[in-house]
Amino acid sequence: MFRGSSLNLKFKVKDLIIKLETNRSNHKENYDLALLQYKEELEGELKKMLTDVQEGRDIPHAVPLEKPEEYLKEYDTALDIFKMTSQTEVEIDQKTFTQLVRDEWDWKMDFESKTMGYARARR
Repeated sequence: MFRGSSLNLKFKVKDLIIKLETNRSNHKENYDLALLQYKEELEGELKKMLTDVQEGRDIPHAVPLEKPEEYLKEYDTALDIFKMTSQTEVEIDQKTFTQLVRDEWDWKMDFESKTMGYARARR
């Protein structure tokens, strides 16, 4: 509906802060769950590799697991900006709204591909 348009609207800073804090909290929870699962899977892989070495079998030289990544700094930067402004309302464009409010960042797909599989396994 708004694709390609340059829509700029004003939003209350306090509402943006609340939404960002919620999104950050959800991001941290998903990352923390994924990291726990990753560590469990990594420990299992390393134990298997150690057993294989002790029994004289060949082992891969890399562990086939991707470590989850977190992007809390992105949230923290946005939160700092809005917490430090003297304005009660700010004007943001559609792309910024999509990132801050809808939690659809440029890195979101990468985060989900590396993290959400682990997080789902923990639940």
